[in-house]
Amino acid sequence: MPRVNIGPDNNAQIEITTLQSQSKSRKLKKIKMASGSERVVVVGVDDSAHSYHALETALDLFFIPFKANPRFKLVVLHARPTATFFLGVAGPGTVDIIPMVEEDLNKTADLVKKKCAEVCSAKSVEISSLEVIEGDPRNIMLEAVERHHA
Repeated sequence: MPRVNIGPDNNAQIEITTLQSQSKSRKLKKIKMASGSERVVVVGVDDSAHSYHALETALDLFFIPFKANPRFKLVVLHARPTATFFLGVAGPGTVDIIPMVEEDLNKTADLVKKKCAEVCSAKSVEISSLEVIEGDPRNIMLEAVERHHA
C-alpha cells in the first residue's frame, strides 16, 4: 500500500512497497508541497470504475492517515463534455437532439456527484468542493489545479 510522509519542510515522499518484496520499499517521488496551511488535492472523476478507484486511492493516501489532523482539502472535479462533442458533424435535426443530450449529460454529472459523495462519506472525508465544469477534461484539470493552487 502506498504511503505518504510529510516532513517539516513540506516535502512529501510517496513510498510504494512492491508486491514481490514486502520488506523492501522504494521511494517513488518527492513532491514539494504548497507552502501555507491550505494544501489542496484535486481529483478528477468521470463515470468509470477507474476514476472512483483513483478517488479512493487519493483518500487513502492523503486523508485517512491524517484523519485526526487533516492536512489537505479535497476538490473533486468532473469535466462534463459538451453536447456538440457527442453529435460531431451532424445534419438537419441536430438542434432538436441537443436538449436530450444535455439532459443525459446532466443526469450523468448528478450520478457522478452522488457516487463521489458516497465514496467520501464511506471513508469519513469531507469534500471541500465538488465541481462540474463543461469542457475538455485535460484543460479543466489544469485550470482547476491553477485555480485552487494545488
